[in-house]
Amino acid sequence: MFRFQSAVKNKHEEVSPVWEKIARESLVAADRLQAAVSEVDESMEQLQELSELSSALDLGLKAGSERSLEQMQESLAVVQEVASSAQRIQDAAEQLHLRSDKTLQEASRITKSLAEADGTIRSLAESQQSISGPLGDLENNTHQLNKLYEELEGIAGEVSLLALNASIEAARLGEQGRGFDVVASRMRQLAEQSTAAIGNSAPLFRQISNEVSRVKDTIKQGQSSAMDGVALLRSMGDDIRYISEEIASVNEHVAETGRLSMEQSEMTRNMKVMMQEVHQVLQSNIIHVDGALQRMDSQRVHISRLKSVAAGLHLAQDELLSSLDTVRGVLDQQDTGLTSAYVEEIGQAFADKLHAEAASGLYEEMSIDAHHTALKSLLAREAGLEAAWTNRADGTFVVSIPEAGLLNAKGREWFRQAMKGSAVISDVYVSAITKQRCITLSVPITKGGAVVGVLGADLSLG
Repeated sequence: MFRFQSAVKNKHEEVSPVWEKIARESLVAADRLQAAVSEVDESMEQLQELSELSSALDLGLKAGSERSLEQMQESLAVVQEVASSAQRIQDAAEQLHLRSDKTLQEASRITKSLAEADGTIRSLAESQQSISGPLGDLENNTHQLNKLYEELEGIAGEVSLLALNASIEAARLGEQGRGFDVVASRMRQLAEQSTAAIGNSAPLFRQISNEVSRVKDTIKQGQSSAMDGVALLRSMGDDIRYISEEIASVNEHVAETGRLSMEQSEMTRNMKVMMQEVHQVLQSNIIHVDGALQRMDSQRVHISRLKSVAAGLHLAQDELLSSLDTVRGVLDQQDTGLTSAYVEEIGQAFADKLHAEAASGLYEEMSIDAHHTALKSLLAREAGLEAAWTNRADGTFVVSIPEAGLLNAKGREWFRQAMKGSAVISDVYVSAITKQRCITLSVPITKGGAVVGVLGADLSLG
């Protein structure tokens, strides 16, 4: 640096070609150093922002994980309670199923007993029906006997009347009718005996007749009651069958409830296992986040050290540029052939060519192969261009021929202005490629009226 200052202490002295070459290379190196320092500054700023963002996100993740851990613990307690409830439901369902089975068996037994009682009552009704016929005959015979007794009473009365007439006739005949009177007396005795016998037996026959009628009525009532009993048993049987069907249906539902309770218990157990695994993962995440936060703190310490290094680079850069400004002034005085008007004219001409190239449609899609082919063709057509490149909207390079010394151009003025839609023609500077004077040109790449990238080129001024 001090050699440069001694070499140019007289600004009006001729600079030898060797020193001119060294000076130009020094200017290129200074430009590259300036670009590198700018890249380091921007990278450190981005790294600082990312570090702060990562710390904030990790703190949020830690807080969220801790809340999730608390909620998971509460959920585990709830799941445990659900599992306990499901087990109680399953036990109750099993007990209800057993009782339903017993009730169903008892209903079946009652149905069978009712069927047997129905058969017994039907047999009794049939027996009563079989007695009804003979009782009817007996009642008819009793009525016939009553008529016979009435006829006998009539005959006895007539015999008694005949005996009386015979006695009267025997008395009228006197001695001749004495034998006839004996017969008449005997007939009167027989008539009296018959009348007495009939009179004595008549109440018995009437009682027998009444009893037969009463028995017949009783049998008829019993038969009617038996039929009512059969109907009642049939109705009870239907009710018992309905109850049995309902119990069977309830039993099926209880069995289904038991099965579902078992499935619920199994799912609850599986859920508990999964939640325990999640609980362990959350605990592990909290540990990892704590480690990440510690690493972020260490990273911030290293970033602070890098900032100190960058500050030293800035100081060295400023000292170097201050020394090279003198050299740049001498070189500018020797470039008598490059007037501002010439530079502006040739720069505008090539800027118009780049505008036409960007509007050709070859660069709308950010395809590496398509851009590489188009840029090679552009450099082959325009001999004055020593480099050409394209950038995406984020500043990254799609293609650069030759390879660019930058990773990202978003910090360069020519990129920012072109992304705003303007064509840019830079000041004259020393090319890093040819070590000769050149200017940078850049124009926007548009698609559908929107700027999607930048087309740039370095124009050599010889």
